[in-house]
Amino acid sequence: MRSGNPHVSRSGLDTGSAHASSSSPSEVSEFGRMRIEIEILKNALSEEKKNNTKQAKKIEDLEAEIVIGKAKIVVLNAKILTMDEREVQLRHLYESEHTSNEELMNEFETLLTCNICMEVFNNPFSLSPCGHTFCLRDLQEWFRKAPSMEYAMDDDIYDPEYIMNCQKSCPTCRAIVIGRPLPVYSVKDIINALQKAKPNGGSAADHSTISSCSKDPWEGLFPLTVSSSWSSSPNTSEDPWEGPLPDDLFPNYDEVEGESESGFADEETDGNPAGLAYEEGYGSAMDEEECNSLAYHEDTHGIPSDEEKEEWYNHFKEMYGIPSDEEKEEWYNHFEEMYGNLVDEEEDDCIGDEEEYESPADGDDNSPAEGGYDSPADGGYDSPADNGGYDSPADGGYAEEQEDDMFW
Repeated sequence: MRSGNPHVSRSGLDTGSAHASSSSPSEVSEFGRMRIEIEILKNALSEEKKNNTKQAKKIEDLEAEIVIGKAKIVVLNAKILTMDEREVQLRHLYESEHTSNEELMNEFETLLTCNICMEVFNNPFSLSPCGHTFCLRDLQEWFRKAPSMEYAMDDDIYDPEYIMNCQKSCPTCRAIVIGRPLPVYSVKDIINALQKAKPNGGSAADHSTISSCSKDPWEGLFPLTVSSSWSSSPNTSEDPWEGPLPDDLFPNYDEVEGESESGFADEETDGNPAGLAYEEGYGSAMDEEECNSLAYHEDTHGIPSDEEKEEWYNHFKEMYGIPSDEEKEEWYNHFEEMYGNLVDEEEDDCIGDEEEYESPADGDDNSPAEGGYDSPADGGYDSPADNGGYDSPADGGYAEEQEDDMFW
């Protein structure tokens, strides 16, 4: 079947036939091979484009991951800085706490230091009655070599019997030791805890362990009993530190030779325990009953001081009232106006030479007109004008002295 356009088809056939007739078989085969290679290259290029697209997408994904990684790195760096700051803070806190703990431990060690060896207590023992604590070995050396408070010859300090029975004193306060030193277990436990809490560690058992061996640490230094009277007592038990204490364990320090309890020498009292052999103001000797009563009052209540006397005097004066010199003068004048210058029996006995009493009107020896014996004008016996009469308030005579004696 032929085409509708015979010219075109004819020319095309003519061209193809002309080309085919003009080309050799080798050229035709080369042309076919090149066409095949072009198709292969096209396919390869298409594959490469696809691969490039995939690689570009992967690159974009990797770049996004890199950005995310960088952000994570920044966050991690911030965390690291925060952790470093916290570490520094914790280090400072630890150092401050460690320093405070060391200071506290040093303070405890200072308090738990023996005053003899200046080291932490090793086998701490406490003295009685002062309570000071020392190391066992230091106390042993002190009791053997320290000078005693008693008088001793040079040869006696090496005598074992003298060392055991001599009076021993505390190294710190020099108080007399009245018994064997006792172990202080609470101090030992504190020292062990401090030694364990130290940074270098270790146990302080070897340092401060109180010896538990059966050997007596005070053998040759203290007797088993405090005194022979105590050991011979029927109440004495196997333990020398149990039972009642002997009477001679605590001496009476108030009995000082040559000095009384009130602080006055015995020479002044001349053997009188009350310290007052005669009554002041009367000159008469006190009887034995009054001396004993005064001595009992002194032993029981003591002798009041000057301040106590003044306080009691003021208190008595406030309660009962003490007349002043003006009041005494007023009373005397009032008494004279009411009763006149009458001589009582005591004054009559003192006069002695008067044979009879005469009236004041005749101007005799007792007349106020001529300045008689009891006349106020001449400063007589009871006159306040004589400044020295018997009951005159101006001179502080007998009545005033008696008034003072009634308080003391």
